[in-house]
Amino acid sequence: LFFIMSIQAALLVLPIKTFGGFGTTEGSWLLSMMALGIDRGFALSSGFTIHILTLFSAFVFFLVGLAVKFISDRQQVEFIKTDEKR
Repeated sequence: LFFIMSIQAALLVLPIKTFGGFGTTEGSWLLSMMALGIDRGFALSSGFTIHILTLFSAFVFFLVGLAVKFISDRQQVEFIKTDEKR
């Protein structure tokens, strides 16, 4: 797994980017897993699975961060309003 992630990190440095990073992530998983002797179909499907899970987790953390920011902003506004009443 460390070998596969190392190849992925090395290929992500290249200035080849697509929408959502599709292609470069899967390609790095495909190349590194095939170098380890893993079947091409399994390597490609696992690359897509890992990429979808990574994008999904980033989206979940985005929503959590957005909710925290919204709650924090509301508390600041309420604090300012109570401070102005004094």
